[in-house]
Amino acid sequence: MVYYGRELPALGKINSLNTALAESRKYGGCFVAGIQNIFQLDKIYGSAAANDLLDLFNSKFIFRVGDQQTAHRSAMMLGEQEIRRIQESLSYGANTIRDGVNINTIEQKKMQVLPAEIMSLPNLSCFVKLAGHYPISKLNMIWQN
Repeated sequence: MVYYGRELPALGKINSLNTALAESRKYGGCFVAGIQNIFQLDKIYGSAAANDLLDLFNSKFIFRVGDQQTAHRSAMMLGEQEIRRIQESLSYGANTIRDGVNINTIEQKKMQVLPAEIMSLPNLSCFVKLAGHYPISKLNMIWQN
């Protein structure tokens, strides 16, 4: 059974929503909900409970948002990637015995999708994160009458 909630914050606080999201999967339940601004959920549920609630939605379709904070939190939901770079440096001394090579590995974390990319998505385009080990993808849809 699929449950749709177009504007989740408009429904107000639903105390059993976390339980329903967590438990309904084993019975074939599926929830689809939309929000325009993450802070609407923070206001209703509190920040920690809103984060818990968002984590229970395993698949995410993130469309364009209008504010930087929602875009940043949406980008964090899409995840980060770890990048390793090898940096090599040479040093020369007055004597040939003092010449040397230094090799370092630099590890960095980077957002897979930047908040600015989310804020500049065109209409009918979104980033998709599916449950499981699937890469983040960009989905472009075409309007049909």
